[in-house]
Amino acid sequence: MTRWRLLAVPVSGFLVGGLGEPPRGVHAASAFFDDPSSGRSMALLPGSSAKGVLREAFRRFSEARTGEGCATAPDCRCPACRLFGTSEQPGKIAVRSALVPAQPDDRTRVAIARSTSTAAREGKALWSERRAWGEEVSLEVETTGALDPEEAELVELFWAWLRVVGLSVGRGKSTGSGLLTVRAVN
Repeated sequence: MTRWRLLAVPVSGFLVGGLGEPPRGVHAASAFFDDPSSGRSMALLPGSSAKGVLREAFRRFSEARTGEGCATAPDCRCPACRLFGTSEQPGKIAVRSALVPAQPDDRTRVAIARSTSTAAREGKALWSERRAWGEEVSLEVETTGALDPEEAELVELFWAWLRVVGLSVGRGKSTGSGLLTVRAVN
């Protein structure tokens, strides 16, 4: 099993716990909590979310490098689908969830109906979001199956590319997920 470490640095607050009514219940409790051992507020950065972002960046990188596009079909065998998996097949790379020391920033918002330019009356007109203003976090990435030499080389080239250019999540346009910069450190 091969392991790598990525460093994710929040550039803005990032969404934890989802949108909807004020956070409560198991999902909200697991997404944001106080760590009794350190006394610090922590946010959960799900490995599946980080993996999805890395998969999309890897797909673009591998298409440019190999010329092999993704068919987005359940049985696609492009490098991104083989290594990061699809909804129908597991990949050979896993990303572990991580805890981010973070300060909460709870906000309640009003939805605006575009057709009337007034507060939306139907559905959820009010929602809240819980954002975390956090510190850098280390993401652990590992193989779950053997990589052939060609796959291993492509993954190492991808990490080298990340070290040079980084990877922004949200690209500064997203008010939902926030902005993180990710780079490979080993």
